[in-house]
Order: sequence, then structure tokens, then C-alpha cells
Amino acid sequence: MKKAVLIAWLLLPAGAAAYHYGPGQEALRLDDAGAAIERGRAAAAKAREVAAAEGDAAARAHWAVADEAFGEALSLLPKERVAEARSVLLERAKAQMQTSQLPEARVVLESLVDELSAAKPGSGEEAAHEALLADARETLANAQYYTTWLMRLEGFARDEWLKEIEASRQNFTLLAAQAAERGRRRGRPAPEGKRRVRRAPRAHRSQGAARHPPALHVRRLRIRARSRRETRQEVEQVQHAQGRARSRRQRPCGRRRLVMRAPAAAVNFT
Repeated sequence: MKKAVLIAWLLLPAGAAAYHYGPGQEALRLDDAGAAIERGRAAAAKAREVAAAEGDAAARAHWAVADEAFGEALSLLPKERVAEARSVLLERAKAQMQTSQLPEARVVLESLVDELSAAKPGSGEEAAHEALLADARETLANAQYYTTWLMRLEGFARDEWLKEIEASRQNFTLLAAQAAERGRRRGRPAPEGKRRVRRAPRAHRSQGAARHPPALHVRRLRIRARSRRETRQEVEQVQHAQGRARSRRQRPCGRRRLVMRAPAAAVNFT
């Protein structure tokens, strides 16, 4: 008995070393990948705060840190971690859109949306997969919109940039339809808020030089229902306008009566 315990005690360090250099390496890589993801998310959150307070130029350095952190996480994640890799890839594309890497981000987003659309989520992962696909499609639509802007500034032909803006419009339309369908499935009425409609951007020019494009930030599709107070105010405004129009129609017009009596007066005088 003592010999067995002694042998087990002596073999314990060997087993620990085997685990450390075997499956333990994958656990260490996962820990490093998790730390990189947290670092990237913190940098992205900081970039959004700085952009809201000081502008996009001041947040550029933070977006660069986020891009680097997400790239490191992608290199550390194992191949079987497909869902986590797709999420990190999307966050990195968002950061690349803010660091003058719009064409590269657009290609990655288009491939990611196609991959997510063709993939079949596992049991219990439908909601997360649907949310990730919607986020990726929305980011792709923004990338296509800003790509259209850049194409127009660079003098591309209308037939070329028109395809890009049309693809962006179709993605936004699909997102709005899917949001309405989810609301109907949950028993909620369809939102009555105004839906953002994106049109082809105009290439503004001042003194022969093209202006800078707008900030390449990710705009989220916002569809909100009107509150009761806003609806009541709008109804009151419409009723007030209708009342004013009705009062104008009912108000007598002296000029018309004068014009209509003019022929009769002329006949009496003659």
C-alpha cells in the first residue's frame, strides 16, 4: 500500500507536466484569447466615448488598439471555436472601418454575412445566431454606404457606385422587414416610427476640392414606436391646421362679392 502511494506521488508531477504541455496549452491559449477580446472591447468602448466627446479623430488611436487586440484574439482562438471567431471578426471589422481600412472591412463583412446566412445554428443557439447575423448585415450595409461615398469622391462611374448603394438599401430594407416580423411573432404591433432611408450621397465640392467624407462610424438601424404624448400632439396639430383651413373657407370674401356685383351695377347705371 505504501509503495503504491509513493509511486502515485512520484508520478503526480509527471502527470501535471503532461497536462501542461498537452491539453493545458489549449487552455492557456483560450485564456490569452479571452484577455485579448476583453482588451479589444474595452478599447472599442473607450473609442466610442472619446468620439462622442471629442470627435472621431481623437478616437482613432483607441480604434487601432481594438483592431490589434481583436486580431490577436483571432490568431489564438482554436478552429473549432467558430461562433466566437465570427463574433470577434465582426468586432474587428467595425474597428477597421474607423481606421481607414474600409475596403478590407467590407470584403470581410460580405464574406461573414454569406457564411452566417448559409450556416445552421445548433439547438439553443438560434437567437444568438440571428442577432449576430443582423448585426453583421447592418455593419455591411453601413460599409457599402460609405464605400459608395468614397467611390463617388474618387470619380467612379455611376453604374459602378449605383450597384453598391442599391446593395446597401436592400440590406437595410431586409433588416427593417425582419425586425417587423420579430415584433409580430412576439405579439407586438409593428413600429410606426420613421425608418431611415439612405440615398446615394452627393459628392460635395468646395472651391474645386472634395470635402472629407462623414465619420465612418457604425450607425445602427433605429425604428422606435411613437409615444402616446407625441401622437396626441401630432393629432392636435392636424386638427388645428384643419380648423384654420375650414375657417378660411367659411370667411366671406368682399373682393369676390364686389366682382360679382360689378356687372349688375353697370347695368343699373346704363
